[in-house]
Amino acid sequence: MHKIGSYIIVLLSLSSAMLYGQEDSWSAERIAEMEGARFKSDKFSSPKSSNGANYDWKYAECFWQIDPAVKYISGKVNHTVEILNETDTVFFDLSDALTVNSVLVEGQNVDFLFKDPLTLAIVFAETRTSGEVIIEINYEGIPQANSFLSFTQSFHGMAPEIYTLSEPYGARDWWPCKQTLTDKLDSVFIEITVPEGQKAGSNGKLLYENVNSNGRVSFGWKHRYPIPAYLVSLAVTNYAEFSQTIVFEDVEINVLNYVYPERLENEQERSEALPGLMILFSDLFGIYPYADEKYGNCQASIPGGMEHTTMSTMTNLNFSLSAHELAHQWFGDKITCGSWEDIWLNESFATYLTGLSYEHLTTPDDWQSWKSGTQGSVKSQPGGSVFVNDTTSRDRIFNGRLSYNKGAYVLHMLRWIMGDADFFLACRNYLNDPNLAFGFAYTPDLIAHFEAVYGSDLSEYFNNWFYGEGFPTYSLRWSPAQAGIAFSLEQTTSHPSVDFYQMPLPIQFIGDERDTIITFNHQFSGEQFYVQPGFDVKQIQIDPDLWIIADKQVIYEPDSDIDINAISFQPNPVSSRLWVAVRNPSFVAETYSIINSEGKIIRTISPSGGIRTSFELDVSDLAAGFYILRLTNGNSSKTGSFLVAKP
Repeated sequence: MHKIGSYIIVLLSLSSAMLYGQEDSWSAERIAEMEGARFKSDKFSSPKSSNGANYDWKYAECFWQIDPAVKYISGKVNHTVEILNETDTVFFDLSDALTVNSVLVEGQNVDFLFKDPLTLAIVFAETRTSGEVIIEINYEGIPQANSFLSFTQSFHGMAPEIYTLSEPYGARDWWPCKQTLTDKLDSVFIEITVPEGQKAGSNGKLLYENVNSNGRVSFGWKHRYPIPAYLVSLAVTNYAEFSQTIVFEDVEINVLNYVYPERLENEQERSEALPGLMILFSDLFGIYPYADEKYGNCQASIPGGMEHTTMSTMTNLNFSLSAHELAHQWFGDKITCGSWEDIWLNESFATYLTGLSYEHLTTPDDWQSWKSGTQGSVKSQPGGSVFVNDTTSRDRIFNGRLSYNKGAYVLHMLRWIMGDADFFLACRNYLNDPNLAFGFAYTPDLIAHFEAVYGSDLSEYFNNWFYGEGFPTYSLRWSPAQAGIAFSLEQTTSHPSVDFYQMPLPIQFIGDERDTIITFNHQFSGEQFYVQPGFDVKQIQIDPDLWIIADKQVIYEPDSDIDINAISFQPNPVSSRLWVAVRNPSFVAETYSIINSEGKIIRTISPSGGIRTSFELDVSDLAAGFYILRLTNGNSSKTGSFLVAKP
């Protein structure tokens, strides 16, 4: 992988208060709260799924006249569509608060009407069965945001501004489009004409900035990648402009920043974090998807940020907010959730990539604080699933605790189970899947890529953590025992939808001068263990690195009744052949498993007739290290530990 060390040095030399300080922090819940606050209503009216079902939305040319001092839009949009089946009418999503002056099909005026307040019907002069058609819609008016801040006229200082925010259902408020999560434009051209002294930012690459004879200025943008309606954007005000060039593996990525002139110096300083973020994400997930166009930021008086493709709309260039919106260019823009039920494919990934930014680009304390804060958010209530079961609810779609934080931790825990190499490989495979890249995806698509790399079924994991609600509480009781310690591990769950979370659980054993972390595959509540860490244990911590969403308690009970003599080993340490004795003659083990210190099962055997008293194990093929032997009979098990030492 590409190394990011040089950028770590640069970033950590900057003011920590500027980049990472609490007074400048945007948590996932704050981002979610701000994104939800854009909507005037807590209930949405989703577009009709039948709109546009009879055509493929191919290309749009947009010509808009905008004056940021006046809330008004005028212009035209030329749509190229491919007819999929016989029809004489096509539908576009558009609010009837706007006036449609004319509609032309292949240059000829045709009839049109509003089928309902949010649907424009266009009637062809004759029935069409196939082929491409160019439809020109001329319109104007004052966009009325039904539930969204979709088209906003505001001020920064004394300067006027206009910007758009269309997620999830606001695009129809200001431009005729196919507002759906089933079809993307193949590409889009956008020309925005504004008064002199104003700049207009939008998607794609800036082709020209022309001064017209009337003194107005036209900005021409071309985006050559698929894009859904809600990610098409514009932002207009008296911007100051500055650029950055980021080099990743010999590829130059241009960054264009449009910021308020009164904030220029401050935002330039904040923007020094962008190179490290861009290189980190490109290193982990593949090069920035739109490297041949640009990445950019348009400042606006919005709550938070919005990941418009290649040009995020931002309240400022704060570190965590910049990380979140940049992350969306991979997760949300390159691959877009195919339904708002699956919003986590956008928001949980963006939240987790923000966490990865703290892991790689700040300090260990910052990373630990991010994990602790994210877990604390999830555990603040006992229930709630990542899966969205009400896509008409603003508060449910943009729920910071669930769609952002819990989903991010579902990814973090899966990384723990799979290991870094497999986890990030699966993410890259998902992003590069030709059936998904620059299109739409659903949760089963992502799961399939994780399972393909991991090599095992992950249904139980996702049923518990994604579709299920709540989290576990671990209670560990321990006491000294012979040359080691014995402990029992109990688990309760915060919500009845899940009765047990089967997870590899890391436990830290701490002595006066030594410590070690051993991972246990926790199979059932009340499971008992005996371990010999090789030193006197004074303290135990469950999951010290915060891999798992859980509440935890550790209780020292020197007089506990834990069965520490269930299994004995001779010799221990061992180099080749290990004699195992089962102390309880009534316990007949059906299988035995050998588990390494990382919690991975490396051998499972089911001997015919079971194991009753004693048997010999050949461990000559095991690497030196600490191992756990688990004997299992149904829901009952006995465990013990042994050490392999090589001469």
